[in-house]
Amino acid sequence: MSDKVRTSRGISKAVWDKRPYTRWTAENYAEVMAEAYKGLTGKQIGYMKRLANQQPGWIINRRNVPGADHVYPEIRPDGPVRTGPPTMHWHGVGEPPEELPANADGEPGEWYPDGGWRVFKRGTEAWKKHCEKINGDPNEDDEQHELNMEPHTHANEAKYVFPPAERVTKWGTPHDHTSTYFQKDKEALRTHIEKYHDGHAGPFGEHSHGYRDKSDEALARRLDIHKMARDRLEAAQRVYFGIEGCLKADSILTAIIEDDRPESVFSVPSVSLWATPQSRTGLWRS
Repeated sequence: MSDKVRTSRGISKAVWDKRPYTRWTAENYAEVMAEAYKGLTGKQIGYMKRLANQQPGWIINRRNVPGADHVYPEIRPDGPVRTGPPTMHWHGVGEPPEELPANADGEPGEWYPDGGWRVFKRGTEAWKKHCEKINGDPNEDDEQHELNMEPHTHANEAKYVFPPAERVTKWGTPHDHTSTYFQKDKEALRTHIEKYHDGHAGPFGEHSHGYRDKSDEALARRLDIHKMARDRLEAAQRVYFGIEGCLKADSILTAIIEDDRPESVFSVPSVSLWATPQSRTGLWRS
């Protein structure tokens, strides 16, 4: 499998081995993930173990550019892995149905976000992109998904995955119970007091409520530079910024080395992750 992944992309064995790409299997996935993500929380590491337990694959070790902090690896399973519960939604004509099919746990479905349901309005750009994605996915049954009028689900699967952000305590908008919103909607006030104040009405001055959510730190949004590419930086007359991941960057690096050009390359995992803190500030050049 390593030869196929490597040779199909024109990556030399020297570049592949020097990164390195680390193989995990059903027998060693737990220890490999624990080592790769040392320093993250138990829940973050546990999530990566659950993904790795579904398929063998490769850890793509990433390296920080000069002046930046440690960069955690991404994983590339041999096939798509389930990253979360199925996404359930509806994009039919008219009003959304009141009764929905059962969710993944066999319980009555609810609308997004409480039960994971979401409405895609027909004709919007989001709806068009969604249908194009499903139509082109060999793992999906529909080839004309725009004709689907029923509530339905799609698996949440991916082939390139990063650890999730750490969950932290965040604070909601400061408010008090005499606000215009609460005075106009007494039911909202009653629900709020029941949920956040154990049913005690107060009086309370201005305050906010903490809640658990993912931090704003996107572990995937980091620059990566191969060891051999880093060694070429000082003498490089041209440096490429790859925006389609380490495999593509290592293909570029292989070509640079084979042609002995005074060049180098660094990269981000995808076109949506190019605006990293390092690329915005130019920190990598320091």
